[in-house]
Amino acid sequence: MGVRSTDHQKVGGKQYFDSDVQFAGATVGGKREVISLTNVATTARTLAADESGALVTLNPSTNDTTTISVTLPTPEAGMNFIFAYTADAGNAAADVSITTADDDVDFIGAVTTGEASNANRTVIGHSKITFDAGQTKGTDLGGTVLSIVSDGSDWYIKSFVTPPDVTSAHVGTATKAITLSAAA
Repeated sequence: MGVRSTDHQKVGGKQYFDSDVQFAGATVGGKREVISLTNVATTARTLAADESGALVTLNPSTNDTTTISVTLPTPEAGMNFIFAYTADAGNAAADVSITTADDDVDFIGAVTTGEASNANRTVIGHSKITFDAGQTKGTDLGGTVLSIVSDGSDWYIKSFVTPPDVTSAHVGTATKAITLSAAA
Protein backbone atom coordinates (compact mmCIF):
# COMPACT_ATOMS: atom_id res chain seq x y z
CA MET A 1 0.00 0.00 0.00
CA GLY A 2 1.32 3.40 -0.90
CA VAL A 3 0.36 6.88 0.26
CA ARG A 4 0.91 9.91 -1.95
CA SER A 5 1.00 13.34 -0.39
CA THR A 6 3.39 16.25 -0.31
CA ASP A 7 1.44 18.14 2.32
CA HIS A 8 1.96 16.26 5.59
CA GLN A 9 3.67 16.49 8.92
CA LYS A 10 4.85 13.79 11.30
CA VAL A 11 4.24 14.53 14.98
CA GLY A 12 4.77 12.03 17.78
CA GLY A 13 5.04 9.16 15.30
CA LYS A 14 1.70 9.98 13.64
CA GLN A 15 1.13 11.38 10.15
CA TYR A 16 -1.05 14.49 9.88
CA PHE A 17 -2.28 15.65 6.46
CA ASP A 18 -3.53 19.11 5.51
CA SER A 19 -5.19 18.01 2.26
CA ASP A 20 -6.73 14.98 0.56
CA VAL A 21 -4.93 11.66 0.94
CA GLN A 22 -5.15 8.85 -1.63
CA PHE A 23 -4.59 5.22 -0.67
CA ALA A 24 -3.78 2.35 -2.99
CA GLY A 25 -4.91 -0.92 -1.40
CA ALA A 26 -6.88 -1.59 1.77
CA THR A 27 -6.77 0.34 5.01
CA VAL A 28 -6.49 -1.77 8.16
CA GLY A 29 -7.33 -1.10 11.79
CA GLY A 30 -9.58 1.92 11.38
CA LYS A 31 -12.12 2.48 14.12
CA ARG A 32 -15.14 4.74 14.35
CA GLU A 33 -15.42 7.42 16.96
CA VAL A 34 -17.94 6.31 19.61
CA ILE A 35 -20.19 8.90 21.24
CA SER A 36 -21.91 7.36 24.27
CA LEU A 37 -25.08 9.07 25.46
CA THR A 38 -27.02 8.03 28.56
CA ASN A 39 -29.88 9.49 30.53
CA VAL A 40 -28.03 9.80 33.84
CA ALA A 41 -29.26 13.38 33.52
CA THR A 42 -31.39 14.88 30.75
CA THR A 43 -29.06 14.86 27.75
CA ALA A 44 -29.37 17.27 24.81
CA ARG A 45 -26.51 16.74 22.36
CA THR A 46 -25.97 18.44 19.01
CA LEU A 47 -23.62 16.45 16.82
CA ALA A 48 -20.91 18.39 14.96
CA ALA A 49 -20.08 18.03 11.28
CA ASP A 50 -16.59 16.76 12.13
CA GLU A 51 -18.15 13.87 14.09
CA SER A 52 -19.53 12.39 10.87
CA GLY A 53 -18.87 8.65 10.73
CA ALA A 54 -19.35 8.20 14.48
CA LEU A 55 -21.26 5.44 16.22
CA VAL A 56 -23.69 7.10 18.65
CA THR A 57 -24.80 4.75 21.42
CA LEU A 58 -28.06 5.58 23.18
CA ASN A 59 -28.64 4.07 26.62
CA PRO A 60 -31.92 5.20 28.23
CA SER A 61 -31.71 2.67 31.07
CA THR A 62 -29.56 4.63 33.52
CA ASN A 63 -32.27 6.88 34.97
CA ASP A 64 -36.00 6.44 35.27
CA THR A 65 -37.34 9.76 34.06
CA THR A 66 -34.78 11.68 32.01
CA THR A 67 -34.50 11.83 28.23
CA ILE A 68 -31.85 11.82 25.50
CA SER A 69 -32.23 14.31 22.61
CA VAL A 70 -29.82 14.29 19.67
CA THR A 71 -29.75 16.97 16.96
CA LEU A 72 -27.94 16.27 13.71
CA PRO A 73 -25.63 18.85 12.11
CA THR A 74 -26.66 20.72 8.97
CA PRO A 75 -26.34 18.03 6.30
CA GLU A 76 -23.37 17.88 3.94
CA ALA A 77 -23.01 15.35 1.15
CA GLY A 78 -21.40 12.16 2.46
CA MET A 79 -22.00 12.80 6.18
CA ASN A 80 -23.09 9.67 8.01
CA PHE A 81 -23.90 8.37 11.49
CA ILE A 82 -24.91 5.08 13.07
CA PHE A 83 -27.16 5.10 16.14
CA ALA A 84 -27.37 2.02 18.37
CA TYR A 85 -30.09 1.87 21.04
CA THR A 86 -28.04 -0.27 23.42
CA ALA A 87 -30.52 -1.01 26.23
CA ASP A 88 -34.22 -1.05 26.92
CA ALA A 89 -35.58 2.11 28.54
CA GLY A 90 -35.59 2.05 32.33
CA ASN A 91 -38.92 3.85 32.59
CA ALA A 92 -41.88 4.92 30.47
CA ALA A 93 -40.61 8.53 30.62
CA ALA A 94 -37.10 7.75 29.32
CA ASP A 95 -37.66 8.86 25.71
CA VAL A 96 -34.95 9.23 23.06
CA SER A 97 -35.26 11.57 20.06
CA ILE A 98 -33.13 12.22 16.98
CA THR A 99 -33.91 15.46 15.13
CA THR A 100 -32.59 17.13 12.00
CA ALA A 101 -31.14 20.63 12.38
CA ASP A 102 -33.99 22.13 10.33
CA ASP A 103 -37.64 21.13 9.97
CA ASP A 104 -37.22 21.34 6.15
CA VAL A 105 -34.58 18.58 6.34
CA ASP A 106 -36.09 15.10 6.54
CA PHE A 107 -35.21 11.50 7.25
CA ILE A 108 -36.08 9.64 4.05
CA GLY A 109 -36.34 5.87 3.90
CA ALA A 110 -38.07 3.12 5.82
CA VAL A 111 -38.10 1.33 9.17
CA THR A 112 -37.75 -2.44 8.94
CA THR A 113 -39.61 -3.82 11.93
CA GLY A 114 -38.76 -7.06 13.62
CA GLU A 115 -41.64 -9.36 12.71
CA ALA A 116 -40.68 -12.94 11.98
CA SER A 117 -40.80 -12.26 8.23
CA ASN A 118 -38.85 -9.02 8.78
CA ALA A 119 -40.68 -7.74 5.70
CA ASN A 120 -42.75 -4.94 7.20
CA ARG A 121 -41.61 -1.43 6.41
CA THR A 122 -42.91 1.97 7.47
CA VAL A 123 -41.91 4.84 5.19
CA ILE A 124 -40.35 7.92 6.79
CA GLY A 125 -40.49 11.48 5.49
CA HIS A 126 -40.20 13.51 8.69
CA SER A 127 -37.56 15.51 10.55
CA LYS A 128 -37.83 13.87 13.98
CA ILE A 129 -37.72 10.29 15.21
CA THR A 130 -38.82 9.71 18.82
CA PHE A 131 -38.38 6.44 20.68
CA ASP A 132 -41.35 6.86 23.03
CA ALA A 133 -40.83 4.68 26.09
CA GLY A 134 -44.38 5.38 27.29
CA GLN A 135 -46.01 3.57 24.35
CA THR A 136 -46.61 -0.16 23.82
CA LYS A 137 -43.20 -1.81 23.26
CA GLY A 138 -41.57 1.60 23.84
CA THR A 139 -39.44 0.26 26.69
CA ASP A 140 -38.38 -2.74 24.54
CA LEU A 141 -36.32 -0.97 21.87
CA GLY A 142 -32.85 -2.10 23.00
CA GLY A 143 -31.07 -3.48 19.94
CA THR A 144 -32.56 -1.01 17.47
CA VAL A 145 -29.95 0.28 14.98
CA LEU A 146 -30.32 3.28 12.66
CA SER A 147 -27.75 4.10 9.98
CA ILE A 148 -28.09 7.35 8.00
CA VAL A 149 -26.19 9.17 5.25
CA SER A 150 -26.73 12.64 3.75
CA ASP A 151 -26.79 13.91 0.19
CA GLY A 152 -26.35 17.48 1.46
CA SER A 153 -30.10 18.17 1.57
CA ASP A 154 -31.71 15.39 3.62
CA TRP A 155 -30.73 12.33 5.70
CA TYR A 156 -31.27 8.96 3.98
CA ILE A 157 -31.84 5.83 5.99
CA LYS A 158 -29.40 3.10 5.01
CA SER A 159 -30.91 0.76 7.59
CA PHE A 160 -33.31 1.08 10.51
CA VAL A 161 -34.00 -2.27 12.14
CA THR A 162 -35.91 -2.92 15.37
CA PRO A 163 -35.83 -5.92 17.75
CA PRO A 164 -38.02 -8.95 16.87
CA ASP A 165 -40.97 -8.08 19.12
CA VAL A 166 -41.34 -4.49 17.83
CA THR A 167 -43.69 -4.66 14.83
CA SER A 168 -44.94 -2.20 12.22
CA ALA A 169 -47.95 -1.65 14.52
CA HIS A 170 -45.53 0.09 16.92
CA VAL A 171 -44.28 2.64 14.33
CA GLY A 172 -46.23 5.67 13.12
CA THR A 173 -46.89 9.40 13.24
CA ALA A 174 -48.58 9.54 16.65
CA THR A 175 -48.65 7.66 19.97
CA LYS A 176 -46.35 4.84 18.89
CA ALA A 177 -43.14 3.33 20.31
CA ILE A 178 -41.29 4.92 17.37
CA THR A 179 -42.97 8.20 16.42
CA LEU A 180 -42.16 10.07 13.21
CA SER A 181 -42.98 13.78 13.24
CA ALA A 182 -41.96 17.31 12.35
CA ALA A 183 -39.18 18.67 14.53
CA ALA A 184 -41.01 21.84 15.53
